[in-house]
Amino acid sequence: SKLACASAWSVTENSQNNAWNVNFNDGNTNNNNKYNSNRVRAVVALGDEIKEGWVIAKNDCCTNKKSSPQCDAWRTDYELDLWILLYQVYSRTYKPSTSTCFLVTWPKLREIFAAAFRDRIVQHWVCLRLEPLFEERFVRQGNVSFNCRKGLGTHKAVETLRSDIIERSENYTKEVWVGRFDLVAFFMNIDRKVLWSQLEPFIKANYKGDDRSEERF
Repeated sequence: SKLACASAWSVTENSQNNAWNVNFNDGNTNNNNKYNSNRVRAVVALGDEIKEGWVIAKNDCCTNKKSSPQCDAWRTDYELDLWILLYQVYSRTYKPSTSTCFLVTWPKLREIFAAAFRDRIVQHWVCLRLEPLFEERFVRQGNVSFNCRKGLGTHKAVETLRSDIIERSENYTKEVWVGRFDLVAFFMNIDRKVLWSQLEPFIKANYKGDDRSEERF
């Protein structure tokens, strides 16, 4: 709305210790301490590195997607919405919008959920920060995981499996066994509380970004 636009561009710091808090629904403002657990600093008060990180996430998300209708539609007003999105994340009021569900038939029937383009930017922002942490861990583990990693993937996994079979079977002179497993609806049935209980300690121990805040964990 016009009111939201006016509010977004008028956000500023009230003082060194206090920030203007903007309600994007009605345009009302008030000032609150920047450092308490219930408020965040205004967008323009955030460090340049943090704001640059969101621009990088936006560009990363748009790569190879600029011809898609979803990307095209979002980019018509991205100069405002990107900062509103940043504000929502840092004020902890961000909520993912509705995803699109569709089916693919090859190589087998699968149900796919595609996030709204705006939500994909948040996903890219998170991945750009966490993927390097997991990549370092995979390397330490001896590169036993090949899924969704640059320079690896399915072809490399097959090559490694072949090499492992040759090694274990002593060049096909001994019998070996290979197990193949597929968990039905694996991603749909993940217990998110259990998953987070394992991710949180890893992220807290390894992520050192300047946008880290202990109260967010």
